[in-house]
Amino acid sequence: MNLQDEINQLNPMQKKAVLNTEGPMLVLAGAGSGKTRVITVRTAHLLNLGTSPENVLAVTFTNKSAQEMKRRVSSLLGRGNSKGRLMVSTFHSLCLSILRHNAKHIGYKNNFSIFDTSDQLSVIRNILSDIKFVDKNFKADAILEKISLMKNTDPINHKNPLSNHDPLYDVLEILYPRYVETTQTLNAMDFDDLIVNTIKLFKTNPDILEKYCNKYRYIMVDEYQDTNTVQYQLIKQLAHPRENLCVVGDDDQSVYAWRGANPGNILNFERDYPDAVVIPLEQNYRSTGNILTVANTVIKNNKKRMEKTLWTDKGLGAKVYIMKASDEVDEAQWTAQRISTLALEKTIPYESFAIMYRANIFSKLFEAELRNLKIPYTVIGGTSYFDRKEIRDIIAYLKLIANTDDAVSLLRIANIPRRGLGNTTINQLKEHADANNIQLFNAFEASNNPHAVEFTELIAHYRDIFSSGKDMRMAMASLIKEIDYNEYIYSLYKSNTIALKRIENVTGFIDTIERFCGDGTILLPELLERLALNDNPYETKEESVGVTLISLHSAKGLEFPVVFISGVEDGIIPHKKSVVVTGGIEEERRLFYVGVTRAMNILFLTYTSFRKKYGKSSPSFTSEFINELPKSAIMYVNRNEDNAMEDDQTVKAHMERIRKILG
Repeated sequence: MNLQDEINQLNPMQKKAVLNTEGPMLVLAGAGSGKTRVITVRTAHLLNLGTSPENVLAVTFTNKSAQEMKRRVSSLLGRGNSKGRLMVSTFHSLCLSILRHNAKHIGYKNNFSIFDTSDQLSVIRNILSDIKFVDKNFKADAILEKISLMKNTDPINHKNPLSNHDPLYDVLEILYPRYVETTQTLNAMDFDDLIVNTIKLFKTNPDILEKYCNKYRYIMVDEYQDTNTVQYQLIKQLAHPRENLCVVGDDDQSVYAWRGANPGNILNFERDYPDAVVIPLEQNYRSTGNILTVANTVIKNNKKRMEKTLWTDKGLGAKVYIMKASDEVDEAQWTAQRISTLALEKTIPYESFAIMYRANIFSKLFEAELRNLKIPYTVIGGTSYFDRKEIRDIIAYLKLIANTDDAVSLLRIANIPRRGLGNTTINQLKEHADANNIQLFNAFEASNNPHAVEFTELIAHYRDIFSSGKDMRMAMASLIKEIDYNEYIYSLYKSNTIALKRIENVTGFIDTIERFCGDGTILLPELLERLALNDNPYETKEESVGVTLISLHSAKGLEFPVVFISGVEDGIIPHKKSVVVTGGIEEERRLFYVGVTRAMNILFLTYTSFRKKYGKSSPSFTSEFINELPKSAIMYVNRNEDNAMEDDQTVKAHMERIRKILG
């Protein structure tokens, strides 16, 4: 389909958003309203008007979305070369590309490392050890959380966001500047730094900011309701002075306040840009009428929101079914049995079903019951390769080869596999480096210890290999063989079966390198960037098999023909902490709204009379969200009457519709 045909098929509000290309605009895109299509067609329309791809910037929250958008734009325009110069990226990828060329202006080398959470925790623990901080009540991960808050709250001045009555206040006052100094000495940035340092770069170098403002003349931001303070500030810098800024989002789906998202960014858009055009997208293409009635009725109880009402031309559809179980085991058993019944009697594939819950801890009982009925399933949010020791070891080697200033990676692998560099030797080398104000790697190089020197020679040798542009996969395989890493794994584990599994993890990781390299040859720094910035870099990309088990937060952006939302009771949905957090209950209602609007055709809500808490069975109380539901759109299902939902004559027609959707 060509671009004009695509534009002609848009509904009136979608078309208005696509054709309005100048000045600030907020596209208030309700759930299932086709926002991705609007962003894609609008980008293609801009390019078709003669705008250079290099002058368009589109910012998304996932690399998957970015790549899909490039593909769609290219398809609409029929130009194979336009997508290559079009900048569609995540916030972190955008900032990384800017900093790689300009890091020297803020005191970094251009080959800086990107520290993940584990690297950050290592730095914090080392600092706590250096300052002889022995209070065990302060955990490194709690301190890291506050450091992140500090950066994202006040990216320039880094003012302590805590009350001076907070026990962590004094710790943060001492530790924060040490943390910033240490990471910069190691020539490393964490993920927060990528955005914070770009803002700092622009603020201290107006000429560089002007260069990028002139480059990105048209800016689009997807999922604007999920932006935090620093992302908001970055976009504001880049959009000035032209203000050709189009943001797309839905304040009703802002559910990430716990990681810094600020719904005020979208709610206050018209205040920031008084001339902004606001275009609501309210026609829903995903869900049936009763599901949308439930969603609309619940979300209207939030006071801080922009008015919109989702509607559909698909008809009312099946009512939303509510089932009260006796306890959590009964809830899981009934859900699994209902899935089995629907799958067999209505010939619906298991991939059409999703079970959603407030937190991953609730998946276990559902897994057990699905296994009992031999129903295949996939749990979203499991352990990634990133958390496995063997993968972290290999990544540390690659990081050190790319950046020998990275002492965190050096300390991790200096004696992995064992090469005669024990803690005593390493501590002596650290003391020598500190006393002489040199990098730890240089202290290893100048050491009289032959093992330390051999280690640096190994790193230098592979720095030459990786920088030569040779096959990345072969270079990694050669490194692993030379350090005899597989034998090291066998020496760690008494069970050969476990050791073999660990070795298979390493082999599988090497195999994934080909996916990151693509068709061409890339150098090590670029490989590390792709690994670090990929949405879920160390996971295999296998498709989900069977029923999807997923948390409500992870389900955002997805859709399923049949959805079960479990645990819709006080203390779970909404979460018990929401009563003590300002705005917490509204965020919980938005999260419930997200879950409801994932359902295309059939939606079940389940809750219990009793639930085990801290090892004891305690009474459960119905969620206030259940009490807000409109009676006209819901139907209670009796636990002991398996055919109760069959009384609704619309079910059969909508099951047929599911089969047609799935082919």
